[in-house]
Amino acid sequence: MKIAVAGKGGVGKTTVAALLARSFAAKGLGVIAVDADPCACLGSALGLPRELQSRLEPISGMADLIKERTGAEKGLRHLLPAQPQGGRYPGTVQRGTPRHTPPPPGRNR
Repeated sequence: MKIAVAGKGGVGKTTVAALLARSFAAKGLGVIAVDADPCACLGSALGLPRELQSRLEPISGMADLIKERTGAEKGLRHLLPAQPQGGRYPGTVQRGTPRHTPPPPGRNR
C-alpha cells in the first residue's frame, strides 16, 4: 500500500502523515515515511531523537535519486525564464518576508 498526504500549506499534512506512519507501525506493518518538503519536519513529528534527525537528508536534496526516478536533472527551474528584476518570480515570497493578507469583508485594519 502507498499513501501520499498532500494539500495546501499549514493544513496538517505532516501531522497526518506521522499519525498514519505510527499507527501502521504499531499494527506491525512495515512503514517507509518520506518527507518531500524541503523544510522537512516529519522526523520531529514522528518523535525521532534530534541526533537522528540531524542525519536525515531531505529528498529534495537527493539529486541522484530525483534524476533516477524522474529523469530531471535541474527540476523545473531550467524551464522558467530568467529571474525578473528584483530577483523574484511573480507570486513568490522570499523567506522571512511577511505576506500581506487583506482583512476579511466588513473589517478594517
